[in-house]
Amino acid sequence: MVAIALARGRRDVLEHADRWFREHHSIFPPSPFAKLMHRAIDVRLTAVGLRDAALPAFDDVITVWDETQGLGSVWDAADTLAMAWLEHDRDDNVRAWLEAMAKLHGHPMTSNLGRGVHALIGARLDRISGEATSSAEKARAALGIFRRSATPAWIGKALELLQTTGAATAEETDERAAIDRSLGIVWAEGP
Repeated sequence: MVAIALARGRRDVLEHADRWFREHHSIFPPSPFAKLMHRAIDVRLTAVGLRDAALPAFDDVITVWDETQGLGSVWDAADTLAMAWLEHDRDDNVRAWLEAMAKLHGHPMTSNLGRGVHALIGARLDRISGEATSSAEKARAALGIFRRSATPAWIGKALELLQTTGAATAEETDERAAIDRSLGIVWAEGP
């Protein structure tokens, strides 16, 4: 809900979510999944000025990759934390994050969506590191995976990164705009 509200610019929903999570914080167990999800919520709510949360500590969330993850919300949270670390020059965290994620690629429960998000995060890291060609290649690989997974929001994210690297075609730029319109996306996210 928070990711969608952020993408659609729904501050009213974000304010409601902020209140709800603050009021119900004690009901969530301190599981690796919960830590990942809550740190991603903190990052998103901090981005719109509703919280003043510290950058998520790597050691606080890395244990989520001790077992395979399958929910789309996990992959979105993983991408959110990676973008936050990149924005704060914590490339070392992102490299270790990608390494931990990659260990699960062969697991039968790891989805193509997870592999696509891994490629997208790698493309983001390469872009920040000044490796435009590698970034575009990884973003294209992610785009292909997201197309096979039929996930428009993720297709849009890969297209956005291709645009940022200057590798998007005119058709891809138009496609991203059409996806954003169809999903009601008004706020761009991260690197």
